[in-house]
Amino acid sequence: MPSVQQNRPRGWWYPWIFVGGFGLVFVVNAILLTLATVTFNGFETREPSNRRNGYNDKIAASAEQARLGWNGSLSLQPLSTGSADGGRTARVTMTFTGAEGHPLDGLDVAVLVWRPTQEGLDRHVELPPAGPGTYARDIAFPLPGLWELRVSAGRGDSVQWRTIERIDLR
Repeated sequence: MPSVQQNRPRGWWYPWIFVGGFGLVFVVNAILLTLATVTFNGFETREPSNRRNGYNDKIAASAEQARLGWNGSLSLQPLSTGSADGGRTARVTMTFTGAEGHPLDGLDVAVLVWRPTQEGLDRHVELPPAGPGTYARDIAFPLPGLWELRVSAGRGDSVQWRTIERIDLR
């Protein structure tokens, strides 16, 4: 009996290109999905549970601050045009008034000078009294650009007033 060889039609393997392509996409997606669920827990901050637990305390502190009726205003006066590395010196002044508009003296005013774009340059600074209800200090900012001033004021060990101000030193 003669053997009959059947010839496959031309392009018989073309559908297998699509099957292989979809298989490759499936394998890559499975790898990426596994890496995403194993390596990232969804939290972007350090100690997120501690930050979350303090949220109600922050709401209560904000309500207490509103109840006191204190007003504070921050002013920034550049004192130097900058050093060789681009740093600036500025006079940071906080002025506080009570609910009736009278100056608030005898406060302990602290400022956290924070650089949101770079670690290692943050520091705490105390603002001494500079007049009725006014607290000021010259602060050296090592680099130009965006800085955040986190101001807290109070009497004794308790902080009764907080604010956050972003400044741009150029």
